[in-house]
Amino acid sequence: MEKNPQLDEHTRHFLLQWEYFPYPALMIRRDRTILAANPAAERAGINASIRCCDVGIKESHSSCLADCALSENAAKRLVGYSKEFGAFLDSYWMPVVGLEDVFIHFSIDISNVADPALFPAGEDQ
Repeated sequence: MEKNPQLDEHTRHFLLQWEYFPYPALMIRRDRTILAANPAAERAGINASIRCCDVGIKESHSSCLADCALSENAAKRLVGYSKEFGAFLDSYWMPVVGLEDVFIHFSIDISNVADPALFPAGEDQ
């Protein structure tokens, strides 16, 4: 694969910016190959060069907004309950300015501020 200095620079900036973010954050290509993962993602076993759609359970990817974010060139947000994690997640997909077909994806666990009535019956908050 040919070196892309612009991609290398964006990857370096991603790693600097997301170093201390407490939740997994990923820089991903349209084909779902992870280009960079912050330390929280790596601690969760998510590393660069794997495909994000191969992580976790298949059904959790059905609400992915990556293609929409890339085609509209706009950040997308989804807030909802994740059965896989047993948590309310505030999730984002954001295209990277200057890199076609590359986006940032991260989710924040907001269970501590979610209305307990929104949790499925029997789930701990």
